[in-house]
Amino acid sequence: MNHSGQPQTKKIAAGFTLIELLVVIAIISLLVSILLPSLQKAKELAGRVACAANVRQLLLAHSLYSQEWDDLLLYSPSDKPWPTHWFEQLFPYGSVAEVFVCPRHDPSVNYFFWGRPRPNVTRCSYGANDFLLSRWNNMPNTLPEVKHPSDLLLLGDARHTYISGPTGWLDEPWGGDFASRFELGRHEPDGYGGNFGFLDGRVEFIPQDDFGLYRLDVEP
Repeated sequence: MNHSGQPQTKKIAAGFTLIELLVVIAIISLLVSILLPSLQKAKELAGRVACAANVRQLLLAHSLYSQEWDDLLLYSPSDKPWPTHWFEQLFPYGSVAEVFVCPRHDPSVNYFFWGRPRPNVTRCSYGANDFLLSRWNNMPNTLPEVKHPSDLLLLGDARHTYISGPTGWLDEPWGGDFASRFELGRHEPDGYGGNFGFLDGRVEFIPQDDFGLYRLDVEP
């Protein structure tokens, strides 16, 4: 009874019916199916961006190396018993071991190293231009000798620590075994290709279809 003498009734909170719950679950499932591909795409793009940042850091390390050695360009020939890898030479110039490893690096892939000591860098996701490092085809020895640094590729995504080829084109490594030098699916599905750094400090994602537009032995 309430104060007015009328019988007091209890209010029962209305709940969701089974149909309403099923509708809510269906809507949530739909939203998840829409958002998940976008989230995955964003994650993959973040990996590619982080990889490009690594390449940019290595270009900066090379710039510091060159400044300390009177504008000398990195020298680490693959065809001579040179004592250290190019990445070991860049390591002291503000680099850390993680910079040499792409976030999308597949540890199951056999990345090739020449048989030289590598005390600081045990894994490397990038290959350097062997035409430049070995001074093939009268490649420049110092930075002032380079007339077009924006055209001279220094390093980029690869599964081999040296990038070379019989004709000098980026898409034709030694023996014509194109796939053996590059991890083309590393940034898939964002696109087959790789991040490459040029001597002017520029980093560019080059799709596989455009590899044939770039030369490793570009005339300085």
